[in-house]
Amino acid sequence: KEKAAFEKLGIQFKSVPVPVPLSQVVNRAGAEVLGNALGEYEQLKFYGAAWEDYDRAVVMDADVIFLKPIDELLEATTAPYAASGVYDHEMDLPSSRFPPINSGFFVVVPNKTDFDKLVSIYRRGDIGGNGWDASGTGWTYGTGSQGILSYFYNQVRPDADGFSTDSPIKGIDYPGMSWTKQPASSRFLPQDRSVYNVIDTAPLQEALAKGSTDVDRVSVFHFAGGSCPKPWTCVHRDGDDLCDVMTQRWWDLRSEVAAGQGLDTSVKQCSKDGYVPLGLPLS
Repeated sequence: KEKAAFEKLGIQFKSVPVPVPLSQVVNRAGAEVLGNALGEYEQLKFYGAAWEDYDRAVVMDADVIFLKPIDELLEATTAPYAASGVYDHEMDLPSSRFPPINSGFFVVVPNKTDFDKLVSIYRRGDIGGNGWDASGTGWTYGTGSQGILSYFYNQVRPDADGFSTDSPIKGIDYPGMSWTKQPASSRFLPQDRSVYNVIDTAPLQEALAKGSTDVDRVSVFHFAGGSCPKPWTCVHRDGDDLCDVMTQRWWDLRSEVAAGQGLDTSVKQCSKDGYVPLGLPLS
């Protein structure tokens, strides 16, 4: 059913296996940690690194919307960097070396060697309070993607053993606030969180209130967590202009898809009975 929906929209569908079932993780205590987070399906995000047929791969969640082209980001993600995205500073711990990467949207330069090494680290399953492989990075919610990706692209080289112990100077990564300064050894390029993978956070609201940024700068928005509810949940938060604007833009995009597929374009918001599905004919 999902495959039919994607193909109806002209999107190529690929079905891939979970690289390492939790039953095959060597460190059983680590396997329990990974199972208690978001589970083994987090590894599907590793596949961005595997598809060498493409110059760049964008990995994203289904609750992300694109409002502008991201050519500048794609072009910036090049050597010495192998990945770019945003840090999830709200999920970070003071004791961690690097913050987790928000894996709801990021760009990678595909490299099968990277993919294979990521999978091998996951298979070992050496994750605990001091991060992956005791590196100081990765002990976070969703460590099976957000933690391991930060560890891998900040501290690991695919052609070398061990990991770097260089540390960043952590920032907040919003205009008018401090920016994260990466060590030269890192392969991850952090982005402005008011432009890419934008999540409705308290620091962002502060930056908006000060005029340090504005809603029109948003290129990619992420309806993550409960800060700005996913539009199809039909939950509304009063007094949040950013969320109101992004929710309306989601509905506008839904109308564009409906028009392009010859479907009902009159649905502009949730009904009294809840969300009305798009209604793609999948037979």
